Amino acid sequence: MTEDQVDLSEREREILRLVATGASNKEIAQKLFISPNTVKVHLRNIFSKIGVVSRTEATLYALRHGIIEAPFPERKAGGGDESATQSGMEHLEGRSDTRSRLSIRWEVAALVMVVVAMLLGVIIRTLASSRSTPSSSEKLTNVQRFYALAALPGGRSGMAGGRYENWLLVVGGRTAQGVDGEVMAYDLERNTWESRRSKPTPVEGAQGAVLGERLYVPGGCGITGQPNDGLEIYDPRQDVWESGPTLPHPVCQYALTALEGRLFLLGGWDGHDFGRQVWSYDPALRQWKILGELPFPFEHLFAVALNGKILLVGYQNDDTPQLWAYYPNRGPGQDEAWESRGELPDSFIPLAVTSLVGNLYVIGNSPAVKGEASHVLWAYVESNDEWQPVTTVPNPLGEGGLFLSTDTRLHFLGGRLGDTEQTLHLAYQAIYTVNLPVINR
Repeated sequence: MTEDQVDLSEREREILRLVATGASNKEIAQKLFISPNTVKVHLRNIFSKIGVVSRTEATLYALRHGIIEAPFPERKAGGGDESATQSGMEHLEGRSDTRSRLSIRWEVAALVMVVVAMLLGVIIRTLASSRSTPSSSEKLTNVQRFYALAALPGGRSGMAGGRYENWLLVVGGRTAQGVDGEVMAYDLERNTWESRRSKPTPVEGAQGAVLGERLYVPGGCGITGQPNDGLEIYDPRQDVWESGPTLPHPVCQYALTALEGRLFLLGGWDGHDFGRQVWSYDPALRQWKILGELPFPFEHLFAVALNGKILLVGYQNDDTPQLWAYYPNRGPGQDEAWESRGELPDSFIPLAVTSLVGNLYVIGNSPAVKGEASHVLWAYVESNDEWQPVTTVPNPLGEGGLFLSTDTRLHFLGGRLGDTEQTLHLAYQAIYTVNLPVINR
């Protein structure tokens, strides 16, 4: 497809060129003297027209179709800015006249790839081994970013869990037979599941957090559907459970994360209402402490610790989701501890939240496009206070799934679609390797 085959207006091409420079929506708006919301509308239209879902893909499209130029154009004999090109070539040659023209061209190509990668903000990391993408996995997309890994042994939703070393731990949840306390461990290297010792108290609607080589699972809703006030702690090395100090009161459907050696439990349902409480738990003191309150009582709440604070995504069923930053060390006052952050995408309904390499990732439902609703993965770029679409999800996702991250991948497990608990285990390769040509001098 050529640029002429896509009906992009001059304004849309202008915005696409600015996207390729790495500019945020706010920066584009300031540059063009328009509002950030107008930029969002233009980007949505551009992405739809050229068939992409992310700024990375849009920039690559612009490069391929000549909407933007490569930063190091090749020198053409008898034309162009000869002095500038010659100066660039001398720098590439290291002031040596012995290299072949072919070698120089390879160096130029390599530098172009590096610059493009920097502009796109691609994090380049070498994967530890070929087992990081198991050979038994089913490739779901032609770019090899989504993989269906070994499915859960049985369908379930509302699980707690976390990552410990080379394992993903899944605890309890609802199955076709009801609520249980079963514990399953997924081996990231072998792409296999194994059963572990069950949690003493069956729960759904609980969260898990790994701290000090222990998985902490407080509260949760039991077999009768009512919340409990227990704290149960799992040692994955010894495969044993122990009880900890009870919570200030029973709670489930809360948000939980670990920060600076403490657990933080926020909000949740106490059996009657959704509360605003914020508690912390210190494992060294074996003590719960009430810290303060949430800005609002959220019926749906997700939390991750990121860069020395806690980011929360929360919403009521009929309200727009909100993003807040919580600084527990600032003090008990709401004005000191809480900051409102970037507005979530219009009509986006979060299903689950996790973090990877300093970014917050949210997966959920997006509004219908051309008559079909879709699931989309979004990333919150804190430096720009901005949400960016990462990619569409090839599978339908259910509520109550577990969203975990490893060194390079995001994993979505289970969930409830309609009346059925799912066995889905879908992974997204968020970090990948870019291979550059080897230059022989």
